Amino acid sequence: MKNTFKYCAIALAISAALTGCNDENTEQENNNNNGNPYVIPIASNVVISGDSYVGSTLTGGYKFIDPNFSPRTEGASGYDWRVDDGDQDLSNDLSIGNQRTLLLADSELNKSLYFCVTPKATGSSNTTGETKCSTPTLIEAGNGSKPEVNNVALDNSTPTVGDLLTGDYDYSDPEGDPEGISTFRWTQDGNDIADATLQTLMLTNQQETKIIEFCVTPVSTNPDNIDNSPLIGDEVCAASAAVLALAGDPPTATKPTITGEHTVGSTLTADYSYADADGDLESNSTFSWTSDGSEVSTTKTYSLQGSDVGKTIIFTVTPVAGTGTPTAGDPVPSDAINDVTAPVGDVPTIVLDAIDKGGVTYPEVGDVLGGSYAYTASGSSSPDDSTAVWKADNVVIAGVTCTTGSQCDLTLAAEHYNKSLTYCVTPKAVDSPTGAEDCSAAETVYGVVLSGTLEFGKELNLEVSGYNNPTIEWQVDVSNIQGPAGDITPTTRNLVTTGDAAKTFLIGDEVYKKIIDPDNAIDHDFNDGNGNGGNGNGIIDDADWAQASLAGHVTMDSGSADTNTVNGAHYIGKDAFVTITFTESGVTPITLTASATAAVTGGVYYDKADVTKRGIEPVRELAFGTVVYHRPITLAEAHHNAAIGFGATVAYPRYTKPATGIEWAVYRAEKDPADNLPFNNSDYPAVDSCLNLYDGAENDVWHLPVSRSDGSYVANGYVDQGNNPPMADADKNNTLIKLSNSINKADNAPKAGLLGTYIDRTTPNPKLNYTVSPTTGRILNGDSGSTAHWSATTDGTGKTNSVLFYEAGGSGNNAPVNGRFVSCVRAK
Repeated sequence: MKNTFKYCAIALAISAALTGCNDENTEQENNNNNGNPYVIPIASNVVISGDSYVGSTLTGGYKFIDPNFSPRTEGASGYDWRVDDGDQDLSNDLSIGNQRTLLLADSELNKSLYFCVTPKATGSSNTTGETKCSTPTLIEAGNGSKPEVNNVALDNSTPTVGDLLTGDYDYSDPEGDPEGISTFRWTQDGNDIADATLQTLMLTNQQETKIIEFCVTPVSTNPDNIDNSPLIGDEVCAASAAVLALAGDPPTATKPTITGEHTVGSTLTADYSYADADGDLESNSTFSWTSDGSEVSTTKTYSLQGSDVGKTIIFTVTPVAGTGTPTAGDPVPSDAINDVTAPVGDVPTIVLDAIDKGGVTYPEVGDVLGGSYAYTASGSSSPDDSTAVWKADNVVIAGVTCTTGSQCDLTLAAEHYNKSLTYCVTPKAVDSPTGAEDCSAAETVYGVVLSGTLEFGKELNLEVSGYNNPTIEWQVDVSNIQGPAGDITPTTRNLVTTGDAAKTFLIGDEVYKKIIDPDNAIDHDFNDGNGNGGNGNGIIDDADWAQASLAGHVTMDSGSADTNTVNGAHYIGKDAFVTITFTESGVTPITLTASATAAVTGGVYYDKADVTKRGIEPVRELAFGTVVYHRPITLAEAHHNAAIGFGATVAYPRYTKPATGIEWAVYRAEKDPADNLPFNNSDYPAVDSCLNLYDGAENDVWHLPVSRSDGSYVANGYVDQGNNPPMADADKNNTLIKLSNSINKADNAPKAGLLGTYIDRTTPNPKLNYTVSPTTGRILNGDSGSTAHWSATTDGTGKTNSVLFYEAGGSGNNAPVNGRFVSCVRAK
């Protein structure tokens, strides 16, 4: 099975998606796109929703994007459900369905499935985008019945643009489980309407003439906490009639302006501005050039003919809207042209000079290319009126103004990477017609650009422009777990050092590959070949690492942790480097540092005195079940807060605990009156470290998790402080214990959680646990001893419940002025 950290060979860069996949372009389509050729559509955020149990229905989700000036609507996008065969080649995976949904049969049990979509836009030019696929999901046996919906209907079956539609339905569950948070989807002509996930939909002109469908997927709770109980039912939809147009005002156009020489052989170009009071978009406006009243062209350009001398030339546009009524506006003519003249001389001769590179062999960003030409007039000796431009991939580069007869300079920028740069001249004398354009040999900009995320399990990417097949070495010091202090001798971590595969480095890739089956295939859950598997949650986690250790596939000894098999702890706090060795003569190898590169985001900040110092961070957001868990933050991150992307008022920690050479923030649940912190001295530090974790759009998203809901416990004892964590009944509210419940301390058996590596064996050391999660890099307890993680749960006696990750979810009640780590949560 493929790893959740994306061993997917399908390209994800949007820039690749914009290159196009066919050559058909109609002139009218280009006019609708502000005169620009259309580029291909994109499918992003490809995911799977639904219960991964036999008998349940999975639904493929994605966001359709058409990155054009005038975005097209989605056409008949293609869907494909595939069985992951465990290798990196997606082309040979078995296809088992081509619809948006897939009903899981017995034949899918214990298989890993993923969903792919090939986006398709309406129209005829560059309509098909690249296929994108989701992360695989493991199919398990279900236990119980799924919820149902009936009587799905719309409150208005014959709507008009501007109406607010509401979907209605009746919920039921065979076991009587209450309704959870059911999900909604709206479509137009079968395609999802972006961001339409509420029970209501306001109709816009984008929905005119479309069939609108309201779909609801029932979601139940699980009050009895039945394992593998289906919580998500089958989607049921109800459709309207075609949406009626909204009667309004006709579209308008400004008086057209015309540019170009009034000489036979020259090209005239018309331009105008379109407007519509109702917001209806332009579609197929009509154009007409007339010569003394006779139509000679129906495009926005016209090449003057000899027969036009002495005649009146006028361009007229009739604006047309694609939606609403009426669709056509009044025709608007341009000013008349009455001075068309015949050319006197012949087309002059130009000879392009060699491109001036300023003495540089391999021009880089910031260098200047100079284009020039020699002009030879025709017999009439008319002055030069030629036009020069710089082009990138045959598209004129905006913002570069070339003066006739003078050298035209192009300052190289990052946007020119991996593009063919040409200097082009169209010859013309003042009294001559326009000649054929002549372009220089292509030039390129040389350089390398590092980008990505400085996080365990995330990718760093290297863009190489101009240079031919360099050797690329990604380096991290994994010789110790001392973090920044041990970052002394980086070594190469990638096996493939040339070609496109070497340009991407998955931080921690070697760690996941340590958990293998006998055939060395990557496996979500460790398998020792004797039927002893991992915890079956479909994710490489600490339970799998522990089982691999028991089977002898990895070394996991206490004492000198540096001798353990390389794992997440060896990466945390270290920097990443990439060294590029070039094949071109005379080019010196260069090394780029990830932490010093602005285009590399993320990272753990570890120096309170220096805001620039950061290293590889643990997995920042860990998605598990219906909850996302944020890693604990460091003292330096609480200190620098907004300067590095955290909240300006995130609570300041009272204590710290060291691990991987970094001081991690330790909070009280409630303030001690004697505390006198530098700033952000909160009354409820643990809660406020979550509520104020980020500013802006991220605010009010993160909360302190819960750990218990049984007996006399209050699941969320800090509701009055604004704490509102996700508390799905399916998890018995125990979101924090669920996360850490990965190993059974009594018998080393794997359990369903993600974190915790408790191993009890006779040799070499009994009762072994890790300070840091080997598969996520997250802190589990401090170097100096065990430290629990706070929850929002209270016991009714003034104490707050916390969870010990190394004890497989064990919890205890503590005085709220004690110090604990915090892992904030939000709904997935």
